[in-house]
Amino acid sequence: ELKNNILHILFTGGFGFRKGAEYILKALVQLDKENFPYEFTCVGDSSGAIDLINGIGAKNVTLINTVPQDELKHYLSNSDVYLFPSLCEGCASSGMEAMAAGLPVIASIESGLPIENGVDGIIVKSKNVQDIVDAIKKIASDKCLRETIGKSAANKISEHYTWEQYAQNVQAIYNELNYN
Repeated sequence: ELKNNILHILFTGGFGFRKGAEYILKALVQLDKENFPYEFTCVGDSSGAIDLINGIGAKNVTLINTVPQDELKHYLSNSDVYLFPSLCEGCASSGMEAMAAGLPVIASIESGLPIENGVDGIIVKSKNVQDIVDAIKKIASDKCLRETIGKSAANKISEHYTWEQYAQNVQAIYNELNYN
């Protein structure tokens, strides 16, 4: 269940333009206008977005500086959804951590996260505030969906994205390069 009927939204990492900060904040303002109950927590460096944060004026935003990995677990376990509509990534480790923690993830395709839309995350269109708002509302309104997507995301990471598998993939690449 949602704690106090409030959706707890989490973002981790450097919060700025490239990470979709503008679109997150604009989506939060839209949620404010609709009196949608949420709390948004950003854990990481947000110094590059202070003017944006102050200018857009979303409510219920908490900024936490970078924390040790052990402390990050607290934020992951006390959130309902992870929001990451990045404009450009390779494959964000922060999003992978959220998936591994069993959080449903709302992300853009540009995030590089291994999400199958509706199965182990929700994909939103890049720079699309309404898509973000709709995805947040969908996750908030459906406990079963939150749980199913979160479990599927955790399973995907634990089964397909281990350090052992990474080492095997790197070794295979080296082997292929040595034979060619």
